[in-house]
Amino acid sequence: MRNLSLSKESKRRYKGNNLGLHCHCSEIKEKFIELLERAKQEDVRYLVVNNYKSLKTYTEVLPTLSEEELKRYEGIKLIPSIEMPGSFNFTNLEGQNYNIEVHILGYGVDLSKEEMLKKFCDVKYKSLNQEEELKRLIEIGHKIGLNFKDEDAYLDSNDDNRKFAGRAFTQALMKNMDDNFCKEGESNKNKLPYELRTNWRAFQNRCVKDPNNPFYLDVAMLNPRVEEVIDLIHSMGGKAYLAHPSSYFAKVGTKEEVKLAYDNTIKFVKDFLAKFSLKVNKKTTMDGAEIYHPSYLGNIDVISEIKELVQAHRIASSGGTDIHVDKTLGKDETVSSDSLDGTVVKNKLRKFRLLRRKAVSIKDLKDKVIDIKSKGEERE
Repeated sequence: MRNLSLSKESKRRYKGNNLGLHCHCSEIKEKFIELLERAKQEDVRYLVVNNYKSLKTYTEVLPTLSEEELKRYEGIKLIPSIEMPGSFNFTNLEGQNYNIEVHILGYGVDLSKEEMLKKFCDVKYKSLNQEEELKRLIEIGHKIGLNFKDEDAYLDSNDDNRKFAGRAFTQALMKNMDDNFCKEGESNKNKLPYELRTNWRAFQNRCVKDPNNPFYLDVAMLNPRVEEVIDLIHSMGGKAYLAHPSSYFAKVGTKEEVKLAYDNTIKFVKDFLAKFSLKVNKKTTMDGAEIYHPSYLGNIDVISEIKELVQAHRIASSGGTDIHVDKTLGKDETVSSDSLDGTVVKNKLRKFRLLRRKAVSIKDLKDKVIDIKSKGEERE
């Protein structure tokens, strides 16, 4: 197995320059400041906010920062970025053919292209009807024998735990833990995985997106093809990186089931890069892949295999914690370090090509956004 640690020279180069290359925050000033403050506490020098299908953190929230706030976070450089879902057809090791909702990170996009992004999203994406989805989940829940009251599964836009159908549904199930969730180490297809007892956020990835799960929903109808997403990012002047490849497979259940999930992860990366690497596709190509991410759960063997595949296709690598600042941050949530496996990026990522080329200080980026907006108003 290869030694993934940095050379002494590389460690010196990144000492004190922690990297936050995969972060999300609600598009309000309070949460952006909360993310910046956490980054400052961790001595993060390069920060990326890759919100889903939106650049508003950069174009609407950033300009509201005061001179005092800009001064406080002047040591942090930003790389304007987005995260975009796309549909990829995959045949797993069990022979099932289905569509995976793959996420693509768009690093270093041109903020003046925001209108292009908005038009693409308006045309290419369809919103899931949360009321209809909740009805579907309730029907399936009763069908497989879960124990819950329908009135406990309700949507509430003001409650983070019940904003979406999957969250509202699992909140209802949590009232009867032992009836609805496996015990630790147990495998029961008529119950939800043990891990979801305290992690309802994972219901979407571990159940709704898993073709072996009764709650599975084909996402192809909601998302554009992944090649369209890659082309959009390139048209916006950005670089397209495959996000968290290990997150698309539910690593729960028995040891054999977890191993199969990791084996499917490797097959997925092989198939994906075989289609979108420069070696085979001159038109629509990936620029990199996110090798380091909490979804690997510290599996160094799989990380090593994915890294070798990425290097074989001669594309770049990145990594990040995928922190989401949409409510009060937990003490274990970090911008630059994965609490499950130590430091993700600082000690493992050799280089990130866009750091110096695309990174802009907070103050300079605010000035740039204001300039873009003024030019847009002049054209109107």
